[in-house]
Amino acid sequence: MNKTILFILLFGLITTSCVPIYEKNDSNHLLEANDVYSVIWNVTDISTENLLAGAPGRIIVVGNKNGSPLPSIFGLESATGEIIWQIDGESAGGALVEDDGVLYRGRSGFAEVIAYDTETGLLLWRTLLPAGHSVANIVVMADTVFAYTNNNLFFVLDKQGEILQVDYTTNISFFEMNGIVYDQNGLVFEAVDIASEQVVWQLELEGMISDSPIVENDKIFFNTDRIPNNIYSLNSSTGEVIWKVSQRTTSNILMLNDKIIFISNEDGGYLVTIDMSTGDEIARARFLPGFDTYENTYGYSIAGDAQNNIVAIAFGDNTQLMGLKVETP
Repeated sequence: MNKTILFILLFGLITTSCVPIYEKNDSNHLLEANDVYSVIWNVTDISTENLLAGAPGRIIVVGNKNGSPLPSIFGLESATGEIIWQIDGESAGGALVEDDGVLYRGRSGFAEVIAYDTETGLLLWRTLLPAGHSVANIVVMADTVFAYTNNNLFFVLDKQGEILQVDYTTNISFFEMNGIVYDQNGLVFEAVDIASEQVVWQLELEGMISDSPIVENDKIFFNTDRIPNNIYSLNSSTGEVIWKVSQRTTSNILMLNDKIIFISNEDGGYLVTIDMSTGDEIARARFLPGFDTYENTYGYSIAGDAQNNIVAIAFGDNTQLMGLKVETP
């Protein structure tokens, strides 16, 4: 057997996935009165694993209901918070992304990508990623699914689950587009020509990229993990910084129509909205009571149903999911 392949197999077997565990409190949060969002539902018995996704008519959650020892995937009706479908027997951690009515779930442990119909929860396909260990991020673009595992394997699949390509890489690879691979090399975000292996452009960052970058037309959006966190908008072809804003983010960033929405851990916690084109702040609303995100920054996540202008929030300090209607779409 090839020594490189043997090393990858052994490394995949011995690598373990660690998910932080925090004690949840019993206090539910409110959102102060504002002109942008109104609270339309609360679900208070699902402890999330920091995995949340939005789809037309659905909010998808990976978590534990009523203290169950094993996680499940829940498909909630976005307008009411009612559980429409449930898939048991899930692993903690991993990655979650929705595209065109399909939920792509990257599992931790022995890496696997699984596709579900977001409306019904019906399993569409599942593909084991050979020698992979724990899917760290997933990006879906056009007809392609990109999955990177925490033992440095980068998989390219089609939307039917067939593996088209697999590479071992020392960088964190996110996606490929127009013959260019986009990855993070230390504190440098870079675009590398696949054929020539030459760097097209590089951008030095202040920290690691949190979650997976969001690609919208010719722009890339992402958030870095060092405080103060920086949210970037880049030109994908040139690496030019279109805008950059510093915020104390404690969640992923959500792109909802022409807005970017996230949770800030400043002064007890805010829901913050910025303009996708300019980075200018549009609105912020305080959570009541506040939460100590300086002590616990894990588990706060946000997702949206853009079709119905609904945002869902999972809090890291309790078992609450909050549904919000965007009043000024």
